[in-house]
Amino acid sequence: NLLWTGSGGSDWNTTPANTNWADIDDSNNPAPFATNDNVTIDTAATIAVDAGCVSPGNVLVSATTGTISLSGGAISGLSLAKSGRSTLSIDGTNSFSSGASLEGGILTMENPDALGSGIISLNGGTLNIPAAVTLVANTLSVGTSSGVIDTDDDVIFSDSFSTSGAGIEESNQLTKTGAGVLTLTR
Repeated sequence: NLLWTGSGGSDWNTTPANTNWADIDDSNNPAPFATNDNVTIDTAATIAVDAGCVSPGNVLVSATTGTISLSGGAISGLSLAKSGRSTLSIDGTNSFSSGASLEGGILTMENPDALGSGIISLNGGTLNIPAAVTLVANTLSVGTSSGVIDTDDDVIFSDSFSTSGAGIEESNQLTKTGAGVLTLTR
């Protein structure tokens, strides 16, 4: 269980000398990232993901202010969870086998594959889709804390749409903002 510190720079890789992380289970001592480590990012940062890919377990972005940028290589993890009032900008052709969840703040997907191919769960917060992204092939789920989709251009969600809970109720609201048209095809 690692916590991002960025004390050694901005690179996220598996180089043993790269101690940009603190080991939560070892008194927050500096530590390198290793495959399958669970990682938490709770502070604003610009992080350069290794071009060869990194493979964490779960990725939690919980910063309450600022912007977190994950760009460069691919992230192949179990899940991505975004909470807090910060903004997360994510690039790369990523995969999260258990999907991505948004519970607060803003999550900007810089390309169609930024969140992998799993379910995108909105349960609070705003999913921002910039003009470069016009087709999203993920299943979209809206939870009881609702969610916002902000599109800069026309966007099509080509997979299914669902709500959690007892059906579509006042608490399962999907709000659309931005200049683009949002199309849900299934």
